[in-house]
Amino acid sequence: AYPVSKKGAYEAIAKLMVSDITSMGKQTIILKRDQENAIEELAEKVTKYYSEEVMPERSPVGCHPSNAKVERGIRTLGGRIRTLKDALECRLKCIVPATHPIIQWIVKQAAFTHNVCQIKRKDGKTAYEKWRNRKFTKAIAEFGEKVLYKQRRGDGEKMDKLDVMWPRGIW
Repeated sequence: AYPVSKKGAYEAIAKLMVSDITSMGKQTIILKRDQENAIEELAEKVTKYYSEEVMPERSPVGCHPSNAKVERGIRTLGGRIRTLKDALECRLKCIVPATHPIIQWIVKQAAFTHNVCQIKRKDGKTAYEKWRNRKFTKAIAEFGEKVLYKQRRGDGEKMDKLDVMWPRGIW
């Protein structure tokens, strides 16, 4: 999932999608979509930037059952986004408006947790397992949780002996 402020064929999103598809090692992809203008434009841009073969597949007009998996995925992701937003609001004891920039991070976190945690009934694997051929074994902090993190240093950059190695941050 890629958070955007409104529907449209964003150049940066198309390039990000192509980068993600390429990182999965796919060569030929099937780009399934409906006839919505914004989706058509985005599909054209992805096809333009993707260096391998793209097979377009359009669902028939008004035929919702042909997009059942996609519609179900959107519904599931929407539920995860609402759950993460609600949990964050409980943690912060305030309302987070839908226009707040943190919502973009919530969308990314919802997609990430879906990919590493949601087991498919068909083969018993997560999307991450299919992609990486191994289970995701790292601990995941709750969205908005206070954590300690290790700072990256630049090449040749030294740290004073009394500098904090693990500063506090928010996941």
